[in-house]
Amino acid sequence: MSFRYTLSSPSTLRLCVICGLSPSDGVKLMKCNGCVDPPTYCSKECQKAHWPTHKASCQYISNKRMLSNGPCSLPDELHGFATLQHLTQAFSDYLSAHEWALETVTKISTLLRYDFGRCEQPDNAVLRFRFARSSPAGNPNSNPARTFTFLRTEWLDETDPRKISILAASRANGLAQFRRSCPPVVRSPDGAVLALFTLDGSVHNSLQSFPWYRPDPGGIASLGSHLDLPLEELTKICLRSLNTELPFRAPSEGVGQLQLPVPGRYKRIRKQWVWEPLFTDWVDYIEGHTQCSPLVVLEGLTMKPPPQDLMLLYYNI
Repeated sequence: MSFRYTLSSPSTLRLCVICGLSPSDGVKLMKCNGCVDPPTYCSKECQKAHWPTHKASCQYISNKRMLSNGPCSLPDELHGFATLQHLTQAFSDYLSAHEWALETVTKISTLLRYDFGRCEQPDNAVLRFRFARSSPAGNPNSNPARTFTFLRTEWLDETDPRKISILAASRANGLAQFRRSCPPVVRSPDGAVLALFTLDGSVHNSLQSFPWYRPDPGGIASLGSHLDLPLEELTKICLRSLNTELPFRAPSEGVGQLQLPVPGRYKRIRKQWVWEPLFTDWVDYIEGHTQCSPLVVLEGLTMKPPPQDLMLLYYNI
């Protein structure tokens, strides 16, 4: 699966979704004008390249014309933000800050629900994450990792043909984009899995796809239910991290090499939120060679294995 590789996430929140350039690279990012939760681009060329993937969500999930006529224009449903655009930008930044945990939970949940890839994920299924507002209302400088509170996940099995077609198109467009942008040293994905992020008390949703690799039936996945508990433990760690100011990310940038995520903290540097790791090697943390306090997300686990062992198991399925 893609779990054999993990491409490290950039330390800055906002960057071109195609080439990965950010304001720190000297480029000025532009946004899609058609939606309230817009992706960002460094050029018209990158925006054009992303359109086949972005089209479904731009025309349905985040369409300005649809939302302008909805109840989200009411102050109570803006959750203290001045405008709908401010709300959706803050939600997008929060999701970006916790991207590794959200992607990991989505993939593990898909593995467990669909028998480790032995069953095909139907087009009508999507994992839904529900959130609420947490940081003080109207504060534009809130830490992006703490602006919202994770509530729960649930599987949605849509029956509306229009929504099913939207999900199918988003999955297909996401896969096409992943394959176009996949580095030569990384195996091309077999499919795409979807996650729907919703904010309670708001009509705003964000639909996102992640690359999917079918497990090797002769590999670790053949252990089947014996993998349930360790994967559930890793899921607990990920979900707990969503309600902390210490999101998990890869400690350094690299392509085609294993990067075990570690916790870190966002700091405001040169008008940007930049993530900095608490440490770069889990062994240092386990052996007490770091300055950080015990991690709350690791408390009360059933198995109590070293986090790096859970991550390595996950990446090698």
